[in-house]
Amino acid sequence: QALVIAGSSTEGTMEYSLDNITYSASLPTGTNAGDYEVWYRMKGDSNHNDTAGTKLGTVTIDPQTVDTPIIEFTPNNIEYDGKMHKPAVTVKDNEGRVIPGTEYEATYDSATDWISVGAHKVTVTDKDGGNYTFSETERDFTILPAGQGALSIVNQPGKVQYGDSFTLAVSGGTVAGAVTWTSDKSDIASIDQSGLVTVHKSGGPVTVTAERTVAGYETVTATWTFSAGKKSVTPIVTARDKVFDGTDRADLDITWQSGDLLNGDTIDLDGVLSGKFNDANVGTDKTVTITGTLPSDDRYDIKLPPFPTASITPKAASLTGATNPELIYNGNPQPLVSGVTATNGTLAYSRNGTYYTLSVPKETNAGTYTVWYKAQADADGNYKDSPAVGVEVTIKPKEVTNLVIELSPKSFEYDGTAKEPDVVVKDSSTVIPSSEYTVKYSNNINVGTDTAKVTVTDNPGGNYSFTEKTATFTIKAGAPAVTAEPEPRNLNYNGREQT
Repeated sequence: QALVIAGSSTEGTMEYSLDNITYSASLPTGTNAGDYEVWYRMKGDSNHNDTAGTKLGTVTIDPQTVDTPIIEFTPNNIEYDGKMHKPAVTVKDNEGRVIPGTEYEATYDSATDWISVGAHKVTVTDKDGGNYTFSETERDFTILPAGQGALSIVNQPGKVQYGDSFTLAVSGGTVAGAVTWTSDKSDIASIDQSGLVTVHKSGGPVTVTAERTVAGYETVTATWTFSAGKKSVTPIVTARDKVFDGTDRADLDITWQSGDLLNGDTIDLDGVLSGKFNDANVGTDKTVTITGTLPSDDRYDIKLPPFPTASITPKAASLTGATNPELIYNGNPQPLVSGVTATNGTLAYSRNGTYYTLSVPKETNAGTYTVWYKAQADADGNYKDSPAVGVEVTIKPKEVTNLVIELSPKSFEYDGTAKEPDVVVKDSSTVIPSSEYTVKYSNNINVGTDTAKVTVTDNPGGNYSFTEKTATFTIKAGAPAVTAEPEPRNLNYNGREQT
């Protein structure tokens, strides 16, 4: 820069000097900041003498103030290669003019190794007494991650559903290193740091991200997006056989195949599914139709099973009442079963427990009789015979409280022989058959009034029961019997009394 403004003279040439020794007609200049002493003199023309040097004064060039120094690096940044890299530093002023390196000091941050990926700080400070003045300024030099090849996720299953677990892996990338796994919907499917995916419910889409970060290299990622379906399950539904009850309702038993429900899950279909036979009648292996609204579940796709079969077996006809096990002989045939009714069947009877008839068995004589009876099912097929009931029915002998013994005749004439009148025994007015008792006669030869006896004794096992009783009859004195009538004799007189 010119340090002075040119002077002029018509009587000579103006010369300038910075040291009052060497003068020149050229204007004095200065480049660096600082104070300059300037002298001048006149170089006289042919008519004038040279003048002595005159000190003009001190001219100051002030340092350039750089408000915002521009720091540039060569190279601007560098890719990681495991070596130390400290860039060359160039500082420029506000106008982009390069500031000489002598004007400042560049300091490389000692807190970093200038090897690792990341920002490394350079601090530029101006030097005192220089041509520039600026505040201490910093700029980061970046060591960039080295590039890596593309990363991909492998071992992806073709289908994903609730309950699945599988392990993913990665392929590719330039440098081996640990992989960080993440899932953007871990409530649906989570992944641990070994790559194990666990599906918790259906839904999606779920994006799994694999990220590999290796010191000095750029981070590479790979993603895989999938949706998790519901696990298809079908309950095991069986219908129970039942005894005919007039309805088509079928009771169901609902279970699950081992391994169908996972992680302690439960699905209660009791009361949800119901079963019906195609009709209420008895039949074997009848189809049972299953109906019901299956519950919604974010884990399972529940499907109805094939319709099961079950049988309706005949219901036993029933008996009510009980027969009287004891009867009393009355001389007439009496039914051995009475007081019993059959429901959904007809009473049938047997004397041997095998062959049954609808005729009520009857007996007349006292004794103990075994009889079976049952409700013989109606012919519609919905009922079966009731279990047979076997009973022993006893017809007890009639207790005779008014035993009447009638004798005929009631008196005899003595003739020396035993007398045995005809005997009729009655229960009051009813004749008791002679087979029911034994008659014994005693004191029945000699004459006597009501001294001859007839004793009637009950025969055991008969139809009557009574206490031994005695009746009497009379034997009257009779005319002597002529065993030989006298006969006249033909006699001849002999002088003596003859008979």
